[in-house]
Amino acid sequence: MPESSQAQKAGANESAPLVISIDPKGDLRFGPQAKPVTIDGFKAELVAALGKKSDLELAINADKTAPIGQVVKIMDAAKEAKVKSVKLITKEPGK
Repeated sequence: MPESSQAQKAGANESAPLVISIDPKGDLRFGPQAKPVTIDGFKAELVAALGKKSDLELAINADKTAPIGQVVKIMDAAKEAKVKSVKLITKEPGK
């Protein structure tokens, strides 16, 4: 995970966001089961999830060596699907 001096801990009362993970090779895993998906599969899964919960939050968990192009594709897909909140998961330096 990339480090950020501004990393914040999630509050106990917050609902957990839906997570998309990107590994160093750029491969994607989506949802609580970390299901392998393509970018097109992610788009379809995201639209389905939004159908169940319109105020869904998406969190991107990208390895710090993951291709930035994959991060951009995820963000574009989220914007296209009208996801209201997209966060990038980071960690505090030294942790």
